[in-house]
Amino acid sequence: MRASLRLIPLWLVVASTVLVTAGPLLERTVRVTGTPGAYQLEVDGRPWYVRGVSFSLNEDPDDPTEPLTPARLAVHFRRIRALGANTIRRYGYTDDLPTILNAARDHGLMVMLGFWLDYDVDYLHDQRRLAVYRQRVQEWVLRFRRHPAVLMWVLGNETWGLLKKTYPRANELFMQREAFYGFVNDLARLVKTLDPAHPVMVVDEHAPDEPEHLGLGASLAMFRRLVPAADVFGVNSYFEEDISHLHATVMRAQIGRPYLVAEFGPPGYWLPHRVADDLGQPVEPSDIVKARAYAANWQQYVAAHRGWNLGGNAFTWKDKHEGSFTWFGLTDSRDRFKPAYWALREVWTGQAVPSERPMVAAVVLYKRWMRPEESFVVQTRLLPALDPTRYRYTYLIAPVTMTHVTTQFTSDLPQVTLESPGTPGIYRVYVYVTTRDDRSVSTGSVTFGVYDVPRTP
Repeated sequence: MRASLRLIPLWLVVASTVLVTAGPLLERTVRVTGTPGAYQLEVDGRPWYVRGVSFSLNEDPDDPTEPLTPARLAVHFRRIRALGANTIRRYGYTDDLPTILNAARDHGLMVMLGFWLDYDVDYLHDQRRLAVYRQRVQEWVLRFRRHPAVLMWVLGNETWGLLKKTYPRANELFMQREAFYGFVNDLARLVKTLDPAHPVMVVDEHAPDEPEHLGLGASLAMFRRLVPAADVFGVNSYFEEDISHLHATVMRAQIGRPYLVAEFGPPGYWLPHRVADDLGQPVEPSDIVKARAYAANWQQYVAAHRGWNLGGNAFTWKDKHEGSFTWFGLTDSRDRFKPAYWALREVWTGQAVPSERPMVAAVVLYKRWMRPEESFVVQTRLLPALDPTRYRYTYLIAPVTMTHVTTQFTSDLPQVTLESPGTPGIYRVYVYVTTRDDRSVSTGSVTFGVYDVPRTP
C-alpha cells in the first residue's frame, strides 16, 4: 500500500468516542513464542498462524469510500471468514475503527492495528512532529489495548524504504533511516510499556538493493541493530523475483525474531523496468497471473516457511486505485468475487474453485494509437474452456491518471467497437466480465494513446 491515509487525528476523538460493543470486552493475551524455526504466535495460549487480508476501506483518500456500518461490515467479514482468513490488517486510525474492531470480534477475526508514520518527516531534527507521534501512539494504545480483536500493533508501513523519496542523497538518507528506526524503537518500548499483552511489528517494503538506495537486506540489518524492542519484522513482498528470495534474505540477516509477510499479491506496478509497456505505462497482469500469484505466494513462500514466519497477509480486500482501477483486490468495488478470491480460498480451505467463474486471459486492441473520437475494436479473451456467451461484458475507458471515466458500455459480446476520447492523452480500457447473477467478476485492462491532430487554418 503506497498512498497516504485518510486519517483522523486521534486526539480529537479519544476523549469523546466510546466503543460501541454488542458484547463484553475481554482482553486477550497475544505472545510470540518459540525459537528460530519454531516461532509461533499465540492468542490466549492457542496457536494463531496469520491468514490475513488488508481491509483498507476508507483509509486512502484516492479510493472510493463507503459507510462501514455494522450491517456492511457483517457482509464483508462473513465473506472474509468464508475465504479462510482469520485476520485483517488496518493501516491507521479512522473514525470507523471502533465499529470495525467490534465487527471483527463478532466474526472471529483478529486485527493487525497499524499506526501510520509518514516518510516526508525529518526524523533527525523535527522533534515537534515526533512528539505528536508519541502522543498519538500513546492515546491509540490506551484506547484500544483491551479490545479482544487486537492481535498486534504495527508501527509504520514501508516508511524506512520510502524515505528515499524525501531524501535522495545517500548520506542524508542513511542518517534519516537510522534516526527513523531509533524513533520506532522508542515507540515500540512505549507501546510495550503501556500494553505488554500484545506484540509490536515494524513493516518495510521488499525493495531490491541498489547502489543509490539500499533495500531489504540493509533494512533488516539496521532493524536488528536499532530496533530490539519490536517483536516481529513485517515485509510487503510482491514480485516473484523478490518474494522467492524473501526467506533466504531474512535468514541471512539473523534478526533473531520471526517475520511476517505483511502484504503479498500480484506483481506490482511500481518498478517500470519490470512492467512498463511501449507507452511507458505499467502492464496490468491478467487475472490468470493474479490468481496464480496469490495462491503460489502463500503456498511456496509463506506457509512453506512456517515456524520462521508467523503467516501472511493478502493485499487487498477490495479494488484500490493503485496502478489501475482493477490491479489489486480479492473483490471489486461492487462486492463481486474476483478470480484471486477463489484461488486463495482454495489454498486456505480446500474448497474447489467454481467452474462457472469468469477468467479474463487478455484484453486485445488492434491499434494502440488513434485519433480523437476514432472507432476501435476491443476483444476480450477468456480461458479457452469457458463459453463466452454465458457472461456480460462492461467496458470502461479512463485516463491512466484515473481521474474520471470517459466511456462505459455493457454488452453480451466479448468483442465490441468503442470510440476513443476526444482529448489527447494516454488511456486505459477496462473490461469487467461478470456472471449472469453478478456474483463473480474477472477484469482486464490495456493502455492506448490518443494523439493530437493539428487543426487546419
